[in-house]
Amino acid sequence: MVAGRRRPGPAPAARAHRPDGKRLAAGAAGPGQPQDDGEPLIMSTATATPIAAAAATDIHQLDLRLRAVEGAVVRALGLIERRGFRLLACEVADACEDGQARFQAMSVRVRSDRPAELLKRQLERLYDVLQVEMKQPGVTHHA
Repeated sequence: MVAGRRRPGPAPAARAHRPDGKRLAAGAAGPGQPQDDGEPLIMSTATATPIAAAAATDIHQLDLRLRAVEGAVVRALGLIERRGFRLLACEVADACEDGQARFQAMSVRVRSDRPAELLKRQLERLYDVLQVEMKQPGVTHHA
């Protein structure tokens, strides 16, 4: 059989529950499927209707000391984003201590429902990060 050609004879029968014009490809969304707006959904067991999850998120501020080398800031910001923390603000300045070795002072504010101590430990593992300090405890905001 040649690709793209149908066998002679009657057309395949439509499914009883769908007319010919309403057939869907395998895995396609049906008309009753909710739109994905990016919000996490919780399905209730009684009615199977979507309920927006009302999760509390915390805002944390961290101060970092980074080696004054190329790419140190980008690596720290990349880790923050990859670990699921939303960056709200970032300030970076060159600094030196007692006229000695130069470093970069970086202050970030992040929002997440994950613990900030986890982010602090992950940042401390980066080679270019010299010090991480939590500036203020998390402030809870209900989304």
